[in-house]
Amino acid sequence: MRKVALIILSILGGIFLAGNEAKAASRVNLIEKIEADLKRDQAFLPVEREQYLAEFRQQLGAYAFDVLKADNRKGADVVMSLVTEGSFGKVAVKRTVAIAMGAWVAISRGAPADAVEGIAMYGFQKQLDTDKVIALAVGFQDMIRFKVPRSVAQDLIFHTAARNWETQTFNTFKWGLVQAVKKGYDPKDFRRHLLGHFLKGGSGAGAVLAKSMRAFRRERSPKLPAYKSPFTDKKPKPKAAKIKAKIAKPKANKKPAPAKPPSSSLLKPLVAWWNTMKTAIASFIGTPYVWGGTSRRGTDCSGFTQSVFAQVGIALPRNSRQQWKTGHSVGRRQLRDGDLVFFITVGRRISHVGIVVDAAQNSFTHASSSRGVVRSDLNSRYYAKRYAGARRVIQP
Repeated sequence: MRKVALIILSILGGIFLAGNEAKAASRVNLIEKIEADLKRDQAFLPVEREQYLAEFRQQLGAYAFDVLKADNRKGADVVMSLVTEGSFGKVAVKRTVAIAMGAWVAISRGAPADAVEGIAMYGFQKQLDTDKVIALAVGFQDMIRFKVPRSVAQDLIFHTAARNWETQTFNTFKWGLVQAVKKGYDPKDFRRHLLGHFLKGGSGAGAVLAKSMRAFRRERSPKLPAYKSPFTDKKPKPKAAKIKAKIAKPKANKKPAPAKPPSSSLLKPLVAWWNTMKTAIASFIGTPYVWGGTSRRGTDCSGFTQSVFAQVGIALPRNSRQQWKTGHSVGRRQLRDGDLVFFITVGRRISHVGIVVDAAQNSFTHASSSRGVVRSDLNSRYYAKRYAGARRVIQP
């Protein structure tokens, strides 16, 4: 009996030790994750990987050895997403790493990862310190929790980042919007009244907030000042299509069949459709990047594609992952002007989208976080290595 007990204890001990070894092997710290991700990303040359790693080791300090657990692994993905964005925009390594590090610190202090990623993108245009990123991300979470519309919350964050408002100003307006929602005021109208008057200048944040509260207390629909936001209050409404064309029905992402050239009878409406789209795309060139933006005053990548297609009567979903499910798959060699092209920047999920504008030259247009809406080369190493595929939404 004693011998049996010893055998059982030996087996249990072996299982315990094996479990501990496996657990220890799975304990990866931040710098190890960054190094592994850089090695997997074929868009980086060996010398570039070393530059990023050296800069991360210098800037992260003790944060480099933070052990990744279930609650902070998403933060590590945000870090690499920002590195990819920096490489897309050809931003200096030092600046890119500083933005990514600020995002990691913000997330490690409890700021929501999704909000931090969107807000940190502004760092490619403006200097944002870590404390400001934390304040904006936590503030965004507060506003969403109290039912402030997402576009209204993002609008306030945009102005705070773009105009370098003090954190105190941001917090004053944040809680003002929360109070407006609690009192039943229209948050979009209240936002317009509040920010419209503040942008005129001459009064502090507290005084302007008090003025807006008085105005809405007296009447539910007070006179609103002129104010233009990068955020459309509603989903872009497709214009009535004057061109007869067939919208491709969504199909599975199977290997595309060789594309057949459109017949001469169908070329005319296709050319007319593309000319209309070209005009819409040209009107967006130079538009700054705005997290969640959907207008010519500011847009993100999927907001840009959605708005352009709306101009030719086609309603696209809001984000790039949903847009990837529209139309049907097109092979790289069969690309045509107007096709949507998609990229995977981190992991395995679609995260960036653009529109082919010159298939013969492999040129596409997209909203870059560092440069706004620009034209880029699909053959560029940064894009070619992260290319996921293309979708054709309209058929002749």
